Amino acid sequence: MPQKFGKIEGEVDKISQMIFQKQEQSFQKICDKIEHIYEQMKSSDEAIVHISEHIISMRNHSLTLSNTVKAFKTT
Repeated sequence: MPQKFGKIEGEVDKISQMIFQKQEQSFQKICDKIEHIYEQMKSSDEAIVHISEHIISMRNHSLTLSNTVKAFKTT
């Protein structure tokens, strides 16, 4: 029984690492988009709106992934 638990715990750790890697990749993509939008619209108020939307999206995505990891660790 302890061996099975160790295997399950190892799988949860692998999944957690994969989720965090995906989160980091998503974060980088969003940062790249923000930078691109900012460069295109430096003097425009629209840039602020677009950047705000991306920040909110990034925050929501991050919260979802964090909650998923917590759910894995508590089950």
